[in-house]
Amino acid sequence: MALAAQGLAVFPAAGDCRRPLTPHGYRDASKAAEAIDRWWARHPGANLAVACGAVSSVFVLDVDVKGANGLRTLAELELVHGPLPVTWRTITPSGGRHIWFRQPTRALRNRVNFAPGLDVRTNGGSVAAPPSRKSAGAYRWEIAPWDRPIADAPAWFLDLIDPPPVVRPPRPPIRAGSRDRLASYIAAAIDGECREVARTPANSGRNLRLFKAAANLGGFVGASLVPEPLIVDALEAAAGECGLIAEDGRRAVAATIASGLARGVANPREVRR
Repeated sequence: MALAAQGLAVFPAAGDCRRPLTPHGYRDASKAAEAIDRWWARHPGANLAVACGAVSSVFVLDVDVKGANGLRTLAELELVHGPLPVTWRTITPSGGRHIWFRQPTRALRNRVNFAPGLDVRTNGGSVAAPPSRKSAGAYRWEIAPWDRPIADAPAWFLDLIDPPPVVRPPRPPIRAGSRDRLASYIAAAIDGECREVARTPANSGRNLRLFKAAANLGGFVGASLVPEPLIVDALEAAAGECGLIAEDGRRAVAATIASGLARGVANPREVRR
């Protein structure tokens, strides 16, 4: 099989491209022609899954477009940091992308929605590869392994998905002498974040700015200082004001807000009186 000849360990998957057709899925993945021939003789219509990480010396950026628009998020990141190198790319049935990179020496872990619409598949993860097909369509190579060598991911991207340890002073607690003062502080924070989102023009990172605002305000939700629906309503209004809802749709905006809030809730603000 062509991908195994490229050093990729593969295994058969069902029609949803998720359920493995071997007992242990990822752990059964092989580059050996005998095993591959045996599996596909048993499951001639199987889809093709590639085990990511050290076993295949690759990791994959999964750019999803079914919720938050990962292609837009990636474009915003490249606008700030520079373009990703030309490397293997797959077009998914939904119109997203799988972008393949050589596995680095630094340890990576699977990440889901590390930025809106972006996942990482590495050790323990897998992706479907052409000619796999789902009900929505087939996977297709945009840049195939036999067309050019796989590229290394740039340092900025590795730092984004695997942030280096940074010694930071603890975030200063909110000092509130009274309930009214605390309420004023939170209201000002919400107004400030929403104002920044509302003022962000097109093609300048609106989706990423919305994600960061939701993450910042999620710290208040995590500390039980403000109800989540209030934050959601305020951010959705700001996203509508800047035109993001009209461009991406309310569902994608809601997914970005939910992702950012989850990040903030995991890091609640501290309050001292």
